[in-house]
Amino acid sequence: MKKYPSRPRRSGVNMGDVRLSSVEALINPSRLRSPSRPRRKYFGSEDMKVWICCIAIIGIMSLGGGAQSSSGKDQVKLVNGDIKSGNITKEDFKGLTIASGGSVQEISWDQVVETEIRYGSPHPQWNAAYVNERNEKHTEAAELFIQIASDMEKEPTKYRDIFKQHVLYGIAFNLQKSMQYEKAINAYNNLLAKIKETKYVRQALLNKIKCFLIIAFCRAYDNR
Repeated sequence: MKKYPSRPRRSGVNMGDVRLSSVEALINPSRLRSPSRPRRKYFGSEDMKVWICCIAIIGIMSLGGGAQSSSGKDQVKLVNGDIKSGNITKEDFKGLTIASGGSVQEISWDQVVETEIRYGSPHPQWNAAYVNERNEKHTEAAELFIQIASDMEKEPTKYRDIFKQHVLYGIAFNLQKSMQYEKAINAYNNLLAKIKETKYVRQALLNKIKCFLIIAFCRAYDNR
């Protein structure tokens, strides 16, 4: 019976007599060099490591604020299943403050299901902006958030201050997702300057790092 050569394992990269795992191949691209075929230099090993770090950080994603409440009041769902209704008066990096029935309660973020916060009486374009964001129509979402921010500047008494940080973060986040990285960095800086204790401080700083890394990688690629 005729014997056929065994099929190479798919778990690694086979280049002549060199076999590497896919992870090692990414971290050490220089080891993929075949002795019989010279490799064209696109990136140095340091450039590749920066790009890998960039990819790792991009895995950390954060969405914007919550949807609109149909009851007209703010609603906060807790991790134990309880629903708190009232008026959210403050949100910072520690937690939120909600007033209800003459009492005021401070709740830390580890007790809150943040994706289940509902806000009463937001801007008319509030839901449309978040629908576009979640449907990955980030350019349209950014434009709507910019419109909301403009309306809030023109009529500051018409809209609640609690929405300001969500809108500013929505501008920055959707500019970033639409690959307008320099504009996104400026928008994150604007958020951090205007609302120093914003609930989005961690996300804003991480996303700025992502933008800087992507810009650096693109410039290194263009200058190769």
